Amino acid sequence: MAASPSVPHTGLGLLGMTWRPQVTPDEQAFAAMKAAVECGATYWSSSSVYGMPPSQSPPKYPEDAPKVTLFIRACRDAATASPTCTRDGVRASWAECESFLGGVKKIDCFRPARIDPKVPVEETIGALKELQDEGKIGSIGLSEVRAETIRKASAVCPIRFAEIEFSL
Repeated sequence: MAASPSVPHTGLGLLGMTWRPQVTPDEQAFAAMKAAVECGATYWSSSSVYGMPPSQSPPKYPEDAPKVTLFIRACRDAATASPTCTRDGVRASWAECESFLGGVKKIDCFRPARIDPKVPVEETIGALKELQDEGKIGSIGLSEVRAETIRKASAVCPIRFAEIEFSL
């Protein structure tokens, strides 16, 4: 049996820094992210719809970018909270996320926040596969999906991660 790749025990979810009545000040958020890297919490989960748009200031600690594996949930209209999982919607969402990163970091795993029941999953995954084939994302993931959806998606392209959220 082949050994599976090692996965860190601790990651960092970035939702809590932005999606709250009082957004965490940038300096405090940057200090928390720096401490996470220093402690080995280098798997980071974020989303294009988490809180406020990023500031236009230069990125802090760009030297840490290669140390982090970045998972982005996207393909969602922030104003309506509806999925944007068409080919054009996936590509537009990727472009928006890429602009937030300012060329400092490539998205390691990109996935729709939710699958749009009105768009065939094959179309969504096909668009993600195009981005992967173009070298724009490292891998493809899914979030909040059933096993049947994973099977359909995997028929188009390998799915590297599936995320299921739960509340303690």
